[in-house]
Amino acid sequence: MNPPFSYIPLLPPLLAVVAGVLLCDYVTSEMWFGFVLLAFVCIFFAKRLRPFLPVIGAVLLGWVVAVMARPDLEVVKLLDNRSVYTAEVKSATETDYGYRIFADIYAQDGNKINTIQSVLYIKSLEQPFSSGDIIDFKADFDSLDTKTDLPDELNIDENYIRQGFDVKAYPLEDSIRVTGSVGGLKGWLYDIKTAAIDRLVFSDLSEDLAAFLAATIFGDTSLLHADMRQAFSKTGLAHVLALSGMHVAIIILALYIILFPLSLFRKHNLRIIITIILLWIYVVMTMFSPSVTRAVIMATFVLMAYVLYRQNVAFNSLCGAALLIIVFSPYSIYNIGFQLSFAAVAGILLLSVRLNPFRMGTLRYKFAAIFTLPVSAVLATAPLMIYHFHQFPLIFILTAPLFTPILTFIISAGMFLLMIGLPSGFMTDAINWCYSFTTEMIHFSADFPGVNVTGLYISGISVILLLLAVPLLAALIEYRKVVFGYALVAIGFAVTAVEYFSVLDYPECEHYVLLKRDATNIIIKDGCEMQVITTHKQTELQALKEECEFRYADYLGKRKMTAVNVVTDKLITKNVKYYHPLLVLPDTRIIIAGADYVIFPNNCDTLIVCNGFRKDVVTLARSVKPKTILFGRDLNPRLRKRYRAELEAAGFKVE
Repeated sequence: MNPPFSYIPLLPPLLAVVAGVLLCDYVTSEMWFGFVLLAFVCIFFAKRLRPFLPVIGAVLLGWVVAVMARPDLEVVKLLDNRSVYTAEVKSATETDYGYRIFADIYAQDGNKINTIQSVLYIKSLEQPFSSGDIIDFKADFDSLDTKTDLPDELNIDENYIRQGFDVKAYPLEDSIRVTGSVGGLKGWLYDIKTAAIDRLVFSDLSEDLAAFLAATIFGDTSLLHADMRQAFSKTGLAHVLALSGMHVAIIILALYIILFPLSLFRKHNLRIIITIILLWIYVVMTMFSPSVTRAVIMATFVLMAYVLYRQNVAFNSLCGAALLIIVFSPYSIYNIGFQLSFAAVAGILLLSVRLNPFRMGTLRYKFAAIFTLPVSAVLATAPLMIYHFHQFPLIFILTAPLFTPILTFIISAGMFLLMIGLPSGFMTDAINWCYSFTTEMIHFSADFPGVNVTGLYISGISVILLLLAVPLLAALIEYRKVVFGYALVAIGFAVTAVEYFSVLDYPECEHYVLLKRDATNIIIKDGCEMQVITTHKQTELQALKEECEFRYADYLGKRKMTAVNVVTDKLITKNVKYYHPLLVLPDTRIIIAGADYVIFPNNCDTLIVCNGFRKDVVTLARSVKPKTILFGRDLNPRLRKRYRAELEAAGFKVE
């Protein structure tokens, strides 16, 4: 038997590197801590404690790469809205309000600067943007803030920080323009990707099928409709829409068929090496998607083992792929795609063979694998799906084996049609009909009552415990030892106890004041409803409602709140009485002073001065006698500074 590709088990160093990244993120990133870890390495080396030396060394490695990858959040102080910045667009996504662009800023007023990874929010859809564009713009810059306004709020800025972004920017109106595109190999690959997606969109394929293929071949999900995403999620098929090992396997099969002539000339190794090179080109085209990168690294290990006449150990290859990704991109551990991808493959490796009751290699084994593969993947990813998405598709045990092979065939057929130029005719019509029929059945399945359990919330401790249950279940099936059964029961009791003691009681009514850059919002928990008092324009209320439903989804879900209402001038409920500008709550009175405010005596606890207020702020404060005075961030900065000085001179305290 050929020797293994590596004699070193990579799971312990992988866990140690992850521990190092977590220590940097949750304990400290100060240099003294690095020297402490280095001192332990030296002590273990001097004492010849060799079993512990690689582990502590891997912890130090994880801590170092995490420190090096931390974004520079102080760089925002060096940026202003008068300079012209040049950046390369990494990705551009259409949203309800315009574009969200991930870009690398590399020049200021034509002078090269250290690369600044930025998130740009553009309130316009008039000018299209795509990956690889070079743009010039002026912008107001803001720091990424890990603080949230509400408990359980989706912390978007924290997610950006963990992806390595330094700042967020709001380009000034009409200041942004596309000046060119990136050159070299990367630019050529971007152009190929863009041209291929355009060819899909303008072909005879249906609009929905073109969007599906753009997502499953190139990772561009911007064309997918929300109802399609929801239907796939409800039926446990969301993994099909995300680039993964399945898609890489299809590409490997296609490349092997295309490169088959090399085997006729006994150039087997050349065929493998070309396949590996093309796979890594595909990784670049998908912007180093974690799941694709993982699959390609594993494929590289498998193929190189064949070239070098070595035996490949699948689980060690998986750990090696994770280790490489984390070393080069340490904060990938927080990426949901990274977590789901590795958990799914680990579950398949641990459970699929053991759950299959038939002998490996037989026809019955292969048929049963259609069920055991998706079941293994879903069991391993279930804790993460519940933690991140708060839902679990009960119908997956039927839909995954039924629809995954059909959708895989559609992806393969789409790749083939793309390679031959997407001709019109029978093949295009056939794949259109096949996809249309399949999606109709998926929607039909998604509409069944009870197919998807929602409103599930578990703690991080429970997730870890449930993930530990996967290898224990595999050990129980493999060795039939009662101790593993007892361990699983203990985990069940532990999860139950953790969730029972983590349940909180929430008040009937509470409120939060949100001073945003474009408006002032007051969020109120009013029984089972969320009331949003806002200074936004009437035309922006629907977008604000959708943003609240998205950003505060966990806040709403944990408190069993079922609706979001957005108002600007009047609201009367059991707990809330609002006649603009006075808001009366059970425990406080708030006055919102804006453009149409008329000063009159009316005592309050909090006074909020917003955009448009032009009267005497001291007279206002004396008439309402507030305990707290706040300035909306939409208020002109010069007015804010002047009002603050006048109020402080009059003896009022301003927060």
